Amino acid sequence: MKKTILFFSEAVTVAHVIRLYKLACSLDAEIYDVHFAVADRYSYVFSSHHTISFHSINSVESMEFIRRAQHAEPMYKIDELINYVKEDEKTIRKVQPDLIIGDMRQSLCVSTRTTKTTYIAMTNAYWSKYINNKQFIIPELRQINMNEIPFISAIMPIYFYFFFKNQGKVLNELRRYYKLPIFEHCLDGWNFGDHLVYSDPKILFDTSRSPSNHHFLGSINWEPDVPLPIWWQELSDTKKTAYVALGSSGDKSLIPLIVEKLLSENFQVIISGVNESERSFIFDDASVFSSELIPGSLAAARSDLVISNGGSPTSYQSLLAGTPVIGIPTNLDQLMSMKFIERNNAGKILRPREVGTTKHTKVLKEIQKIKYKERAEEISAELATISPEENFAKVLMSILN
Repeated sequence: MKKTILFFSEAVTVAHVIRLYKLACSLDAEIYDVHFAVADRYSYVFSSHHTISFHSINSVESMEFIRRAQHAEPMYKIDELINYVKEDEKTIRKVQPDLIIGDMRQSLCVSTRTTKTTYIAMTNAYWSKYINNKQFIIPELRQINMNEIPFISAIMPIYFYFFFKNQGKVLNELRRYYKLPIFEHCLDGWNFGDHLVYSDPKILFDTSRSPSNHHFLGSINWEPDVPLPIWWQELSDTKKTAYVALGSSGDKSLIPLIVEKLLSENFQVIISGVNESERSFIFDDASVFSSELIPGSLAAARSDLVISNGGSPTSYQSLLAGTPVIGIPTNLDQLMSMKFIERNNAGKILRPREVGTTKHTKVLKEIQKIKYKERAEEISAELATISPEENFAKVLMSILN
């Protein structure tokens, strides 16, 4: 008899949906009955995959979630999470899964307990208290430049104590509502599950304290199936190339300054997420090429440098190609991702406020040193030996058996 697997994905960013979708697609339809619950705005993802049963659930709108993250507000309100739990329970009882896999669906810390279902949570290792050792970076907030506060590094432990206390308050309110034990720390709630799977390359982290029910799958890479742009053949083979991909949450207003600095360093520039009509407003130069959609893996492999928002999907795609990355993060998740890449000498963090400044010039010159390319290639060689889909299948089999 087939085992029934139910995936739940929060739909605030496409990354959370796609990395679970890739794992769902990798499962053998002869062995597993696969179901996927996500907001309707991503239902198109499943239109061509007829072996996955789609279930519609609600999700906070992406722009509202991003706004909350940028202002360090709690990610959810209590009434939102209670409604999430009700939807979770309804879907779980309908599907009757043997296993649930969730990504960013925080209500599952309750609904999997009320339905007594085994739960595998997908997260990123840089949020694990067993790996991070709680040395948090100065956050990037819209309303204040925290780097200008005197002695800011010294007061970071105090800041994060209250930050996590505030973030965890709503989650514990939800747990109390359902008469479940509260979490001692916010990270216990964010990383709640009978098992955890990390969509990260193990090589970037010290895993010596990681529990046995925590599993590294590796970087789950995805990109749209689109042809190469018509200008691809016009790229020079003799000039340095930079690939700029700020993603859906990146600040496009920074692109002109980014491009200006790259041109001053004699790069030719590939820009993703910008159509041809927008390109002329960004920079009218023969060394600048842009398209709405670009095969990111090919662009990263073609380039000497990738500039992203620092989020794990594009950053790991860059490292898989053996290309160092400059991350320009606008939220804490992107900063945390880049923190470990920078620590591994495979990339550098550039704050949005530093774009176009002398610090920008310094970072751009630093990242061109050979040590960054060599380290990115070492990580690439390691990643080439890893199959996240195969690792995921092994985790499932070990749990189900």
